Amino acid sequence: MSSSTLSFYCLLFSLTACLIFTSCDSLRNDSHPDTFTYSVQNNKHLAIDSTELQSGDSLKTILRISIEDGNNRVFKYQRTTHPAENLMDAGFSESLYFQLPAEKEQFNYEDEQLTQLDTYYTRSCFCRIIGALPVSEGYIKGTKLGGTIWKIKGSIKTGTTFETREVTIDNIFIAQ
Repeated sequence: MSSSTLSFYCLLFSLTACLIFTSCDSLRNDSHPDTFTYSVQNNKHLAIDSTELQSGDSLKTILRISIEDGNNRVFKYQRTTHPAENLMDAGFSESLYFQLPAEKEQFNYEDEQLTQLDTYYTRSCFCRIIGALPVSEGYIKGTKLGGTIWKIKGSIKTGTTFETREVTIDNIFIAQ
């Protein structure tokens, strides 16, 4: 191999390596970290509404969650990703909702018991519409630490035939 051919391959390798390293840095989004909220609302309840949407040859039921006045305590976890400003359709938000009677100060629910908490997962993104998904796999446990502060720990899994979503929580929730 001639020295000019070798020089050309070295230059080509160097340019490729620079392109790879600078591309990886531009895709990393350390300046836009995810944000998390952990909230409790007293004297509320989860309202679940359904809508029918056409999906191919059949109708698909989409569930929607809203928080209304009531007699329960509603917990909400939310994670929001913040994409770089130059990326379109890249934002994502996911939430986990559950409720329990206002008089409870400690709880531990697993798998099918999670339906007693009306546990639902939602997401918002430029992706397939799934609505609110009921959760019946995993666990959520919590203890009231005092006043309006709760320690909640859990790990849940839910999904559709197309995907599985998992959420793990170990944090303090504060009443609003």
